[in-house]
Amino acid sequence: MKYLSLYLVSFILLTLVGCNVFEWTANPTSATDYLNTGRVKLSQGDYQGALSDFRNAVNENPNSSEARYAYAKARLYVTGINSLDVLSSLSQFDLSSNNLTISFFNNTLWPNERATDLYVALDEIQQMLAPIFNNQTTGSISAHNVALDYGVSQTVFGLLQLRDNNRDMIINNADVDVSLIWLNGRFNLNGIIDLYNQQGYQTVNTLLNNGSNFITNLIHIIDTVVPPSSGFNSENLRATVDSIRTAMNSYRINDLQDNDGDGLIDEVVLGIQNVEFYLNMNYQIRSRNVNDNFGHDAAGSINDNPRPWTNEWLATLSQSKKDSLRRNIP
Repeated sequence: MKYLSLYLVSFILLTLVGCNVFEWTANPTSATDYLNTGRVKLSQGDYQGALSDFRNAVNENPNSSEARYAYAKARLYVTGINSLDVLSSLSQFDLSSNNLTISFFNNTLWPNERATDLYVALDEIQQMLAPIFNNQTTGSISAHNVALDYGVSQTVFGLLQLRDNNRDMIINNADVDVSLIWLNGRFNLNGIIDLYNQQGYQTVNTLLNNGSNFITNLIHIIDTVVPPSSGFNSENLRATVDSIRTAMNSYRINDLQDNDGDGLIDEVVLGIQNVEFYLNMNYQIRSRNVNDNFGHDAAGSINDNPRPWTNEWLATLSQSKKDSLRRNIP
């Protein structure tokens, strides 16, 4: 760990240095001055002082990719996590096992207070890196340079947002206890039913959509940025991340979609097994028991439901008709 820390500090310094780390003034007045003094403080182990100077550099020149990257990279280092370590952990996730919890939902590894500190830091880091990633800054740091840190920060933030489900930026007992667990060959979001009962489907869907979008972005970054020589088990990494995204999508509630692809509507989240919802001739919601969870769709049989419940069919409905259907799903 000692050598890893020294390596990370050296890496940050080498990445951030422009011409000479000792080109700094006693009283910094420009973004460049603040960057130089921040680099020196970082090399001396004064991380909070370095962060303050890097923040001042951003304030002096918000369009500086160097200033934004310096702050984000140092802030990430202070949190105690490393983007490559996160990807390495995901690449080693044992999908052949059972009943495993993703680490950021493990209260022993990440108790509420520590998880909150990381959560707040990742929010800041995203704000710093987003303009660079979206090519809205000037300087030598490109979107490619920040892609990995940006994607990992987004993804971990999205996971922790499920723990901060009242969205007050504090993870504590006021939030519903939600955890992401690999069980029986799929990721399960324990606690989602409680969250649904307390805060409704809009809150659940917002959190899941955010998480799914972040993970989609990370998958793209993995495919385009992470080199084959990285040493990761790339196949397992992508399978794990994609399985998390599948869970985020399949647990969305009351959106009139068969999100998990088994032909039933909302049965996973609502805790109703072997039931399918369908429409009768008058577009009324009906439900019935089926023998299993495979091979059925929500349309029912041609005899009692000639209106197929498909995405194409939903697209033909007015918004008021969709809202009516949504209100009547049990």
